[in-house]
Amino acid sequence: MPIPPALVAILREHIDKYGLADDGRLFATSKGGLYTASAISRVEGGSEVTGV
Repeated sequence: MPIPPALVAILREHIDKYGLADDGRLFATSKGGLYTASAISRVEGGSEVTGV
């Protein structure tokens, strides 16, 4: 699925800075684990998406 060039740049910066999880995931916990649904809900509930 195509994504906007601005998002591609943001994701490339993230990967350059943090790398990927061992299994290829873009986001992992500090110990390399999966995020729980409740953790994702807490983040989504308190964040704003800007600039994309």
